[in-house]
Amino acid sequence: MHVVLVQTAIADYRNAFVQSLVQRLGSSIEIMVGEKYFEESTKTSNYVLNLPTTKKVENFFFLNRKFCYQVLPIGKLISSDVVVFELNPRLLSNWLVLSVRKILGKKNVIWGHAWARKGSSSKTEPIRHLMRILGDSLIFYTSNQMEDFVGKYPAFKRQLFVAPNSLYTRDQIYALDGDRSDIIYVGRLVESKRVDLLIHGFRSAISSISSSCRLKIVGSGPELAQLRKLAEDIGVSDRIDFLGHISNVNDLRSLYSDSLFSVSPGYVGLSITQSFAFGVPMLVADNEPHSPEIEAFVDGRNGYFFPAGSVDGLAAGIVRFYNEFSKWRRSTPIIVEDCKERYSVENMAEGFINACK
Repeated sequence: MHVVLVQTAIADYRNAFVQSLVQRLGSSIEIMVGEKYFEESTKTSNYVLNLPTTKKVENFFFLNRKFCYQVLPIGKLISSDVVVFELNPRLLSNWLVLSVRKILGKKNVIWGHAWARKGSSSKTEPIRHLMRILGDSLIFYTSNQMEDFVGKYPAFKRQLFVAPNSLYTRDQIYALDGDRSDIIYVGRLVESKRVDLLIHGFRSAISSISSSCRLKIVGSGPELAQLRKLAEDIGVSDRIDFLGHISNVNDLRSLYSDSLFSVSPGYVGLSITQSFAFGVPMLVADNEPHSPEIEAFVDGRNGYFFPAGSVDGLAAGIVRFYNEFSKWRRSTPIIVEDCKERYSVENMAEGFINACK
């Protein structure tokens, strides 16, 4: 079985997953990937680009980066045993290869989120479903997504699989002891992540929490300069560390070990399972268009919700975590073990490989 994985870009948070696939499939897997995603801040990691099994392809974006055409080796893709495509109708090149392979009876695997960002009632849903119909197997990121999909399309006759969206191997999922006095945010610095709300909330809570507490902001993006200025303007720049993009698992574990909790002030994505992998609970906005990884969150067990968009609500959540310091220190091993059981790279690779068989 020769498997080709076609992706717009593969960021460094996917390195452990890709490494697991290469270890298990060896020369039976080939990766075709461009350098940048639709959002330019998402770039393919050097690790992936330098793999012997990787073929770099050109991505051509147009109409303000709303659509992409990848220059793919069409003949090779058509003749391959299995090809795994992104569930993204905006990748115009995928439609051509999918259609030809479908006519020839070749196995197509479609991988991605069950729904567009706006949910199952999105205007693009009929187009997304047409792409699913061209597949033979579908891979979802969470069990909840698969259940929701079956509920909407009970008669859909395709093989369905789950590859839980994971960052780390089981051996990498553990917590270090630390003083747990800080707050941490890890993610891109873009408007939809609402990091400005976090800075305002921190300012409102600062008089009610430990004077040793620092807010650590890990990530890069177009809002960095604006956020730095905001911190200076409202007088909290001396309590906030802007640390830039960090991907090394041990460096991140060290930062999380000194954090009592993490925060998702906007929509949550993979940062939630990252936080849980290090035993750190999360304060999460309750009404944002979260990625499906939100299924890992249980209010009161591995974090709390706060009212989305509310500075006062976020500040109250910060204070609540510090008032319950002992509870959350005791919860560290429970959070880690739950994440290890459900969200490991091994589980993700297993679901992916099963869909390709």
